Order: sequence, then structure tokens, then C-alpha cells
Amino acid sequence: MYTMPSFFKPSSGLKDVISLYGNTNNNNNSNNSSTPAATDATPAATTPQITTPIKKKQETIINKTPTKTLNERHSSSSEDDDEEEESKTLRVLSSSPNSPNFKSPKNKTSSLKQKRFKNIVNQLPAIKSMDDVVKLQEEITENRDKISMLQQQLNTVQKEKSNIETEKQTLLQQLKDLENKIETTQAREKETLEKLEEMEILNNKTIESLHQEFDSKMSRIRVEKTISDNLKHQEIVSLKDQLSLLATQNQLSKQQLEKAQLENDEKANTIKTKTNLIESLESDIQQSNQSNQEMNITLNSTNETLKNVRKELFYSSCLAIKLDMVMSNKPCNISTQDLWEVAESQQITPANFAKWITQKLMEYQNNMPPPSPMKQISTKNTTTTTTTTTTSTGKSPKRNSKKK
Repeated sequence: MYTMPSFFKPSSGLKDVISLYGNTNNNNNSNNSSTPAATDATPAATTPQITTPIKKKQETIINKTPTKTLNERHSSSSEDDDEEEESKTLRVLSSSPNSPNFKSPKNKTSSLKQKRFKNIVNQLPAIKSMDDVVKLQEEITENRDKISMLQQQLNTVQKEKSNIETEKQTLLQQLKDLENKIETTQAREKETLEKLEEMEILNNKTIESLHQEFDSKMSRIRVEKTISDNLKHQEIVSLKDQLSLLATQNQLSKQQLEKAQLENDEKANTIKTKTNLIESLESDIQQSNQSNQEMNITLNSTNETLKNVRKELFYSSCLAIKLDMVMSNKPCNISTQDLWEVAESQQITPANFAKWITQKLMEYQNNMPPPSPMKQISTKNTTTTTTTTTTSTGKSPKRNSKKK
């Protein structure tokens, strides 16, 4: 397909070509007139530059235009006729005032434009009939439509490309943000894992120490319990023996009373013996009362031991809760003795010791102002000292009870 240059207007150019084509036909019909000579003379004067042979021009035009040339359509005509017609058409184009080789006063000074026009004229195909003009017009309109379509497609593609570039920039920014977030989260994860490992090590140590203390205290309590059980068993056996003796004595006294009642009429002197027996029985009763008092004393001592055990349990649970709060950076310096006195006044059961202690410590912690970092270190040391002192004070009543 042959494409016309942008400066060549198809509407005006085609009209000129059609008018020139009509002039050439008139010139062929009137060979004897004087106008053809003028037209033939003027192109020779105005177009001295066309020196190449017509066959070479025809070959260049056929190579540059992929469409079928006029020579292929009119294969029956001879080569001489083709050369004459092509020379005529070239002369007509060059002699017309709209042709690029026509020297007007405007383009005399512009030699560059003339050269450009010459190249364009050399590249133009040979026009032999109106069909060629119509075909050129159709090709021009088709090429114009194609150019407009391609221009629209190029605009849409450029818009899509700009949109894709903007989306690409936004996606790259999002990727950068995500990479930064991933780096920060990985650093935080490492820090938290290190802290968790440290806390697990400390928790394991505290749990082991608490287990050891618990086992030692449980062993002591078991030994004391076995001793108290043995003492209680011995006391129960002795009491059973005393009861059996008292039962036999009661039976004897009954027999004696029966005998005294039977012999009341016979023996008046037996009253004295009976009174003596009554006195002896009263002494036995007093002895039995004394033995009962001793039993009460032993029961009181067992109650005291139970109180001491209860107190030790309170102190140990308070110590464990304080250690847990120290591990969680919430130290509490309240004394366990004060808590013990409050718990005794409120008559709290051992099963609720842990819950009650944690509640009181949390209340005390919430009422306290937030300490400074240096004070937290000092409070940790003081809490450890207070816990050791509380454990020593908690064990002291037990020793006193053992001494008793």
C-alpha cells in the first residue's frame, strides 16, 4: 500500500490530478494545436532535474509499492507506449501549478523543499487512468483511518502503561512497607523468645526450690504426725484400761451396796465401811477427773500444734505468692505477720489461704505508687530479706511448741 506524505492534501491534490489528466487527453486529441507545444516546452524548462531513465524509475516505484502496478494490469500494451504515457504523466505533474517542481516565487528560495518535493515525485506511482486516482483516494482514506486507529490504540496503550507504572510504584512501596514490618516483627519475635527463655529458666528454678521446701516441710509434718498418733494411741489404750477398771469397780460397788442393803438390819457397823467405800470411790472419781484433765491438756497441745502447722502453711503460701510477684516485677513489702493476724481475726480456712493472700497483695500493690527502677532493685532485695525473716518467725512457734 502506498502512503501519501502528511503535507500532501488528498482533496486538493486529487482535483489537480484529475484536471491535469483531462488536459492530457485533450492534448492527445488535438495534436496540431499550439497549446501542447507550450505545455511540452514549459516542463522542459522548469524540470531540468529529471534525468534518470523512465525504466529505472518504474523499477524503483514497483519495489517501493507493494500493490500491483499499472504495468502488471496492462500487460498487453507494449513497452514503448508505457514509456510515452509515463513521460506524459510526469510532465503533466511537473507542469501543474500544484506540483512540487512548479517554481512559484515562494519556493524559489527554498532549495531544501525542492529536493524534498523531487524525492516525493520520484516515489509517486504512474497515474494512467481515473481508476488509479480512485484507488489512490481509497488507499489514502484507508491509511488515514488506520493511522487514526493506531493513534487511538497508542493513546490507550500509553494510558494503560501509565496506570501500570503507577500501580507498580504503589506495589513496590507496599512491598517495602511489608519488608520493614517483617523485619520489625522478626526483631520483636527474637526479643520475646529470649525473654520467654529467661522467664522459663527462672520459673523452673523457683519451682524446684519450692518443691524442695514443700517436700522437706511435708516430711517434717509426717514425722510429727506419726509421733502424735503414737502418743494418742497410747493415751487411748490407757484410758480404755482405766475405763475397764472403773467398770469392775462399779460392779463391785453395786454388789457391796446390795450386800449393805441386805445386811442393813443385821449390821449397823457396816455403814461406816460403806462410807469408807464411798470415800474411796470418790477418790477414784477424783483420780478419773484428774486423768480427764490430763487428756484435755493433751488435746490442747495437739490443737496448738495444729495451729502452728496452719501458721506455717500460711507463711509458706504467702512466701510463694510474693516470690511469684517478684518474678513478675510486682514486688510487695507487706509483712506476713500482719496478714496472719488479719487472717486469724477473719477466721479464714486453710483452703482459702492462697486466694485471700493474692487478693490482699494485689490490693496493696494497686494502692502503692509506681516505684522507680532503682527502687525496684532495692525492693527485690528487701522482699527476699523479709521473706527469710518471715520464714524464720513462722518456724519459731513450732520450735517453742516442741520445747513445751
